[in-house]
Amino acid sequence: MQYLRPGSLEGALTLLRALGDRGMALAGGTFFVPHRRELFTDVEAVVDLQGVGLDYVRLEGEGLRMGATTSLASLLESGVVHSVPFKVISETVGQITPLELRNRATIGGDLCISAETDLPTTLMALNAEVVIASDSGTRTLPLEQFYLGYLHNALQVGEVVTEVRVPLPPPRLGRHSTSSRGGQ
Repeated sequence: MQYLRPGSLEGALTLLRALGDRGMALAGGTFFVPHRRELFTDVEAVVDLQGVGLDYVRLEGEGLRMGATTSLASLLESGVVHSVPFKVISETVGQITPLELRNRATIGGDLCISAETDLPTTLMALNAEVVIASDSGTRTLPLEQFYLGYLHNALQVGEVVTEVRVPLPPPRLGRHSTSSRGGQ
């Protein structure tokens, strides 16, 4: 198997287009490495996306933006997801064990596989969308349209997830509880 580590996103997309279905994007590798022989027999080359500028967590006017190669541990360390309205993300990621998985697994990889953690479900509940890039441009999909079945997603050959966006909720979104116990 060939291991390729381009220095830019454009370089990675060019390699993936040239490799076609014989190539696969890789970031953390937490699913690919243990399942390579059983699920990825046709893959002849992996294109490592680490180092192409997709490792970030930003809170901007329209909401939260997370780069696809951001590790789950880096997401927790960012602090952005520790307060309302994104606290449920930190709570979800905080439940992921072992710690080694949190340190290696990436947001994009976790979403593309959607078999190892509860993060995809949490992000769907928050109306997240994924930004997908190829050497011919980008497109954005709501996360619920990204999944086509177990271990199957809407990525076409030569495409990668570059970003996950979570919009700010409406101002009045919140939680209300009532008690049937008198006086409380």
